[in-house]
Amino acid sequence: MTPSHSKIKPIVQGHRGARARFPENTLSAFNYAIINQIPVIELDIHTTKDKKLIIHHDPFFIKNNKKFYIYSSTLKQIQSTIVEPNPLFPRQNKTIKEPPPSLEGFFNWLHHHPHPFASQMILNIEVKSIPALEGKLYPTPAWISKTLYALLEKYNLIHRCWIQSFDHRVLKHIRKQNSDLKISLLLSQNYLNASLLLKDLHAQAVSVPVSWVDKALCRSIHKVKGQVFAWTANTKKEWVYLTECQVDGIITDDPVRCKNFLKNL
Repeated sequence: MTPSHSKIKPIVQGHRGARARFPENTLSAFNYAIINQIPVIELDIHTTKDKKLIIHHDPFFIKNNKKFYIYSSTLKQIQSTIVEPNPLFPRQNKTIKEPPPSLEGFFNWLHHHPHPFASQMILNIEVKSIPALEGKLYPTPAWISKTLYALLEKYNLIHRCWIQSFDHRVLKHIRKQNSDLKISLLLSQNYLNASLLLKDLHAQAVSVPVSWVDKALCRSIHKVKGQVFAWTANTKKEWVYLTECQVDGIITDDPVRCKNFLKNL
């Protein structure tokens, strides 16, 4: 761990944009984060039947009370739906009626956004992929990595992105595309050797649930010059705890509230 870790407050990442305030992974949620100058937007991507990357968390969408899988549906079919408000977040704006954006549509929107902070904001893109469901709900890691990287190059976003995934095969393929692209390991179990895994995959960060975070984990990751991102932290108690543990990033559904709280901490 370098001495700077004891002085720097965690960087706030807006989970799915700002899920506590707007329907998740929508342009309105991302816009809210931009105009409030949230340093990082976290978002999720899937692949459609017609091989387009779309911003959506679950592998399915609901239309007319029926479930349709994204990998078996075209972009046009998916965008004929809207992202519904989440009843778990009572402060969510319920007037927004937006379809899930395509990743390229979002990149183009971001490129032309009038707010000056839009050209500075960092993106943390989670690539959805499960090895056992490859070919059924997900494409091959090689295909999605190549397709994602091509879009990042097209919109000159390589220097402004983190790529994260629970499927570490995706991260290996992404690393082959570019040795400088920042990679974060999403961990689905509490690895005792997280620092070794980080080094083996040439990654720069681990992303773990709040419940796994302690000072020992942060020390071990910082020792190998990595970073620790914690998700999903929505309470002041969690924000204080994570700051004391010296995490590098807090992924939260309420990024503006978190940012303002940390400012006065």
